[in-house]
Amino acid sequence: MLDRANIFNQLQTLVVQSAPHQPAIDQARIIWLEAVARGAALRELVASRQWPFPVPLWYEALDTTYTVQPFAKDYGIVGVDGSQIYPDRFYSNVDCFVINTGGISVAYQKPQSAVTFFSQPYVYTLRDVVKRYGCDASGSKDLIDLIREEYEFKDGLAAANTFRELHSELPFLCLFDGSFVFWHLEGKPPEIKELFLSTYMLYLRKFQEQRIPVASYISLPRNRELCNALRIVMCERYASQQIFCFADQACACKILQEITDVDLVAQFVKPGQRTGIFMSRSSIADYYFDELRPCFFFLNVGDEIGRVELPWWMAKDPQQVDFVAQVVIDQAAKGIGYPMVLAEAHERAVIKHHDKLFFYELLEKLYSQQHAGRLLALKNIRKRRMPI
Repeated sequence: MLDRANIFNQLQTLVVQSAPHQPAIDQARIIWLEAVARGAALRELVASRQWPFPVPLWYEALDTTYTVQPFAKDYGIVGVDGSQIYPDRFYSNVDCFVINTGGISVAYQKPQSAVTFFSQPYVYTLRDVVKRYGCDASGSKDLIDLIREEYEFKDGLAAANTFRELHSELPFLCLFDGSFVFWHLEGKPPEIKELFLSTYMLYLRKFQEQRIPVASYISLPRNRELCNALRIVMCERYASQQIFCFADQACACKILQEITDVDLVAQFVKPGQRTGIFMSRSSIADYYFDELRPCFFFLNVGDEIGRVELPWWMAKDPQQVDFVAQVVIDQAAKGIGYPMVLAEAHERAVIKHHDKLFFYELLEKLYSQQHAGRLLALKNIRKRRMPI
C-alpha cells in the first residue's frame, strides 16, 4: 500500500527539478539564432561527417515554418495502436501472452461519414516465439514489444487496404502512434536487430509500393536531435579541440541537458504551423532503405507541439507533407488536442485490468479441465483471497 503523502512530497520535488529553467531556454534561444544565422555553412558541416550523437539533416533554413491550411475536401484516415499481456511467471505450466491490435477507420464524406472499428488479439506461447523467431522471450518483455509492433504494421496495412477498397475515391492517411525511428533496436543483439528491422522495412516498403500515405505521431516528444545541432555550435571543447565534452559541467553546452527540441521549436512555431523537414541520422536509421529513411517535422496543434514522422518517399513530396500536416492538425482539433483516431485506436487496443483477469482466469479454467494439478501459483491465489 502506498504512503500517498510520501509519494506527493517526492513527486513535487521531482516535478520542480525536471522543469527546464527559463535562463537555460533564453540562452538556448540565443544560440539557436546563431545557428540559424550560420545557414548553409552549419548544414554542410552537419552533413559532412558522422557525429557521436544523433544530429538530423535539414534542407531549408532551420527556422522555416509553414502555416497549415485547413483541408477543404473529404478525406479518410486509419488509426492503429497495440497492447499486450506479458507472460506471468506464476502461471508456470503455460507461458502464454497476448498481443492485441486495435484501430479505427473513418471516411469523412458527405452526406454521411462512415466509421469502422477493429480489434484483433493474438495468443502466443513462449515456445511459439522460439519456433517462429528463433529466439527466447522468457526473460524479455522487449521481445514481446517488438512482436507487437510487427502486428501493428501488419494489421494497419490490412486496414488501409480494406479502406481503399471501400472508399477508393477518398485520399486517406494511415496514422500510427509512436516513432518510425526504431531506437529500441539499437542495443539489441545483431540477430534480433536484423530480424525485426527487416520485418518492419518489409511492411513500410509495402506501404510505399501500394502508395498508401503513412505517418506516425508522437505526443510530448522528448527528443534532443535539434539540441545536438546546437551542441556543435556551442561546445567549447569542440571549438578548441574537436572533442565534445559531454559530461563537462564547466562547458556552456551543459544547458542543453535541461531542454528538448520542443523547447527550441516553441520559440518560433505558432499554433497551426509546422517546421520544415528533418531527416533522422540516428545509428539505426543507417540500416533503412533510402526511400524509407525516417524524416520528421514538428507541428503545433494548439494544445501541444507534436512530432510527426514519415518516410523519405513522402517527405520529399511537398503535397504529401501538406496532406499529412492538414490531416493530423484536423484530427487533433477533433480529439481536443490529440489525434482523435489515435485516441480511439488506443481504446480498441488497450488491454485493461479486467481483461487481464479474464484472460488469466480463462487460462486457469481451461488448463484445469485438461490437466491434473494447479496452474495458478499459490502466491497468486493468496493475493486474490487475502484474509482480513
